[in-house]
Amino acid sequence: MPRLLSGEAFPMLRMAGPPDVNLSVPGLVLKLHRFGGPHLPFESLKIAGWLFSAFIVWAAARLALRPVAPRLEPLAWLVILGLATLRSPFLIGYGVFQGVWVASILLAVCWSDGRRRWIVLALWASLLWTTAGPPTLPPAVIAGITTLQTAAILALFVLAIRVGRAAAAAPATVAAAS
Repeated sequence: MPRLLSGEAFPMLRMAGPPDVNLSVPGLVLKLHRFGGPHLPFESLKIAGWLFSAFIVWAAARLALRPVAPRLEPLAWLVILGLATLRSPFLIGYGVFQGVWVASILLAVCWSDGRRRWIVLALWASLLWTTAGPPTLPPAVIAGITTLQTAAILALFVLAIRVGRAAAAAPATVAAAS
């Protein structure tokens, strides 16, 4: 289990190509050199994974203490499961599915809010095209695209929690006004 969590069980991560298609948050450290950053040692993947794990535990505890609207609780917990999926040391194209699912549900929830609808549609579209299979682009371009997709998935998750909290606060505001 420790070798799975640290990425040591995935020897292909030490090769040149696979880190470029990695959608995981810890995998972002392996792509830093593609964007002009330092070439970090493989052990930094383990550190980033544990830091992100602490963030997931914090997000779950915060969600449990500050509940969202009851009708949106499944969406909020789907976000926590999606964050846990992004913790994997190696997550390829299928990793966008949780973002696509959350975006689809979120799109139905906030369809009447024009601004949010267009934001969710844009994030959804940025993820959807890769569900067809790996693109045949230069490695640096693939690394950039997958990094942006990881950011889009995280943005969808944040937006889903914010919509859930806004929906939970709305009845309280109406009750206070009356």
